[in-house]
Amino acid sequence: YTSVLLLGELCEWIEKHPNTLDPILNFLVCCLPQPGVGAAAAVALQNICACCNDHMPSHVPILLQLLQQVDTFAITNNAVIGLLKGVASIIGRMPHTEMTAALRELCFMQLKPICHLIDQDIVPVNGTKTDPVLWLDRLSAILRHMNVAVQEGESVIVIVKCLGVGVGTWFFAGVLF
Repeated sequence: YTSVLLLGELCEWIEKHPNTLDPILNFLVCCLPQPGVGAAAAVALQNICACCNDHMPSHVPILLQLLQQVDTFAITNNAVIGLLKGVASIIGRMPHTEMTAALRELCFMQLKPICHLIDQDIVPVNGTKTDPVLWLDRLSAILRHMNVAVQEGESVIVIVKCLGVGVGTWFFAGVLF
């Protein structure tokens, strides 16, 4: 547990030594579903995602696959939100041609369960997966931590596209309720 947390605390060193990133990410991804160390792995991943986000855009597809399974792991919702924040910060560093699709996928991962709750007419229970607030909290964490890197001379279109995903997501959520 402590060694997994230590990896997250070494995030600044990892950023300066990007050749260590792949084996560390592989290790943490393997730890995530393990009872007892999953929460520590989630914290470490959040730290590394936030600090090393310039080196991680190529890892977004794997992280998105991981996030689709995250609710089967023995980690808290706060740990999941931490992972979502980290992945959102990485998406902001992706090539602009790939950013919109990744952001849309991440947002709709949170909207699909809400649609399921509505379609199945499930009675919400506070603090459980049947509580729409859980999914909306996750969605708001994504949108709050999405920080688009725009270089000088680049078009404002990039920001508008990401803003469109965000506004479209909130509009969709508003229509649901």
